[in-house]
Amino acid sequence: VNEVKNVLKLCDFGNA
Repeated sequence: VNEVKNVLKLCDFGNA
């Protein structure tokens, strides 16, 4: 579950 959250955070960072 932690990995999924990490990926989401990375996506947000890339989007920003």
